[in-house]
Amino acid sequence: MVLNAGQTVAEHHPWPRAVVTTEIWKTLSEGLAGGAWTLLGLWGEVSMVHLAVYESPINSPQPPFEKEGSHLSTPPPFEKGGWREAPGEFCIASLPCLDGRFPSVGRFHPPAQRLERTMTDLFGLQPMDAPDLRPWLDHGRWTVRHPLGAATAPTPPLPPYRFLPVEGESLHQIPVGPVHAGIIEPG
Repeated sequence: MVLNAGQTVAEHHPWPRAVVTTEIWKTLSEGLAGGAWTLLGLWGEVSMVHLAVYESPINSPQPPFEKEGSHLSTPPPFEKGGWREAPGEFCIASLPCLDGRFPSVGRFHPPAQRLERTMTDLFGLQPMDAPDLRPWLDHGRWTVRHPLGAATAPTPPLPPYRFLPVEGESLHQIPVGPVHAGIIEPG
């Protein structure tokens, strides 16, 4: 595991954790994009971001949480054995963000983009070279900016939220409002 190059955090359970450099962080991000690891979580705190990954063994006969006759996509933590007996390796990488910025994971692995946007809204941590910098949680209604960050300030007005465009010859946009479930779409 690439985390062996980082500084191991003693007594971190149940999975190993290491404080890593920017270079190791980028290697993990690129590995996620290439399928070497599976993204389990990406979260922040005031001056650090954390990335939880799962490394599947190369010669595994089946995906780690798949049982015969079922298709589980998440680990069954409370079943007998559960994730503690998965055939791969779980680990957490932590990157200090002393200047409030970190290399974007979402740049390489799109599923991480909303998690990065959440960290920006809550902590003020900025993903460098992120493809999507729109707010995810804070749409200008909060009384403070970055409520879990180091220093909070009154929220100045935000620019209008930029929705992604709907394009294509056969696409039509129908404004239906919040009360459309079951009227337009069955179910």
